[in-house]
Amino acid sequence: GDLNVAHTYMDGTHWEQTANGQYYEWWTAESKCIIRKKSKENTTTTTANVPKAPEYVGMPSFTRAERTRFISFLQRGKFVDVWRELHPEPSKVWNAPHWTWRGKGPVYGNRGQRLDYFLMEATPDDDNKKKKEGVEVESCRILGTGNH
Repeated sequence: GDLNVAHTYMDGTHWEQTANGQYYEWWTAESKCIIRKKSKENTTTTTANVPKAPEYVGMPSFTRAERTRFISFLQRGKFVDVWRELHPEPSKVWNAPHWTWRGKGPVYGNRGQRLDYFLMEATPDDDNKKKKEGVEVESCRILGTGNH
């Protein structure tokens, strides 16, 4: 479904692994966090950089708070992200079709996000148990490139 959260750095384009092993994500950089607020002088909306609590820093769908809630949702429901299970390696092919949302204009520069998920209830790793339940996914493709 359309859950509108990028689970990990791998679910957004334009990330880099830094020398210390951490990941820099364009989507989570505080300098990209522009929100709209009402001007005190009038009722028009202005764009301004407003400091945020660390768990809310990032573009929508990429904040630590959203990811924490999504991880909790997956754990409580015992869900598995089927596409990621079948494609566990990060992709740096920014024009690949698995980015289900694409930003237009100068702010986003055609950057992509994978915000749509096919979730299934997790089953034990025991092969015999999987066969008994009769569910095994061999393929999960994303068709289209997201164009918003």
